[in-house]
Amino acid sequence: MQRRSAMSTLAPRIRHAIVAFGCAAALLAAPGIDAQSGRWVATGSLNVPRYDHAATLLADGSVLVVGGRNRPTDGNALAGAERYDPVTGMWRVVASPSFARDRPTATLLLDGKVLVVGGRDRPEIYDPVTDTWSIAAGTAVAPFGHTATRLANGKVLVFRDTIDFSVPFTPEIYDPATGQWTAAGNPRSGRYGHTATLLVDGTVLVAGGISNDYGYYELPEPQMAEIYDPATNGWREVGNPIRIYNHTATLLRNGEVLIAGGFANVVDSQATLVFDRTSGLWRPVGRLHAPRLGHTATLLTSDKVLIAGSAALRGTAVNTAVETYDPGNEQFTSTSPLGIGRQSHTATPLANGNVLVAGGMAHAGDEFAVRGTAELFVPGFDIVAGLSGAWYDPAQSGHGLFIEVLRDTDCDHGTVSFNSKGYGVGSMSLTRLTQPLGLRCP
Repeated sequence: MQRRSAMSTLAPRIRHAIVAFGCAAALLAAPGIDAQSGRWVATGSLNVPRYDHAATLLADGSVLVVGGRNRPTDGNALAGAERYDPVTGMWRVVASPSFARDRPTATLLLDGKVLVVGGRDRPEIYDPVTDTWSIAAGTAVAPFGHTATRLANGKVLVFRDTIDFSVPFTPEIYDPATGQWTAAGNPRSGRYGHTATLLVDGTVLVAGGISNDYGYYELPEPQMAEIYDPATNGWREVGNPIRIYNHTATLLRNGEVLIAGGFANVVDSQATLVFDRTSGLWRPVGRLHAPRLGHTATLLTSDKVLIAGSAALRGTAVNTAVETYDPGNEQFTSTSPLGIGRQSHTATPLANGNVLVAGGMAHAGDEFAVRGTAELFVPGFDIVAGLSGAWYDPAQSGHGLFIEVLRDTDCDHGTVSFNSKGYGVGSMSLTRLTQPLGLRCP
């Protein structure tokens, strides 16, 4: 398509805009939903349906899924692994680890390998290049509910869960260079149902969880968060006491940490908190639009946080509701829902800015179903002067849109010309263009 012909129908204030597109499915949304923030498209299904698994973005852009369960009772851990190719949208079975794993963690190391910990057995390392597994030396046998956080120096902090609080507890550090585990200081107590977040200064914030003998549906006493400092191998309490567990924690671009959902002041929760690294305190930032448990919270390239899925709470069905958190105004906004309700799934940000949601389960009353399907969240983006980018529909391989907008653009009145094989020749207003594609024209 020639630039000269593309300019022929532009309004006077637009200096340049180019569009080339193929299949552009309409985006439908219920009233009150910000459809322009993004949309969901189906992608290939897992070969083995699973939930409580781990998912990791690999260096080549593919996604490794390992472990999990396919039935609700204990003793049904899965040993298999799969990889998702974002180019083809398909999953392929890869080499299986030596042990079946229930609720493992899978941490990408600096050399591109993956450290898999937990799931009731010894840690293992996956090599994506050779598609092989090897057993890692050391202890770090975590049943489930632990966290694994890669530090700035490439080592991994494993904060093991503890259910028997009478047993001495010590977190550990794995060093990939030596293959050895060492003790990671002495935190105030063990805990489970917590989160561990790497902060911008290289320390780790461990927050929430249960640190004494409370039942699963009982609330723990409020407790302080702790920060681990790799430079000193020490711990210190920080902030004001909080009372939450089985939540999510997401590091924001501004250095703050968003905590959302889980069990807080009631069994099901819409509570949210932000950790202010400047003051070292927690502050509430409003309430989620829906209660969340077994959900995911993923940082988008727009700096917003995508919060998706939930267990069946308050007698409702498993949640398909999705919302985003905007750190700029500290507001939650409902967006396009999941195609199917799910909890205990994974959400992995891809290199192209999309988010892959895979697996999970639905459990409401006597109904139980394991999900084998996967979906992609395709974020919208703003059409602004200087934008040069592409929109691609993974459900329509080979079809997409490219747009370039230069200075003096009037998004409300401008039009663009197109000349696409199979779609004829014509023009479309930029305002109309934003509606089916999830683009925003400020």
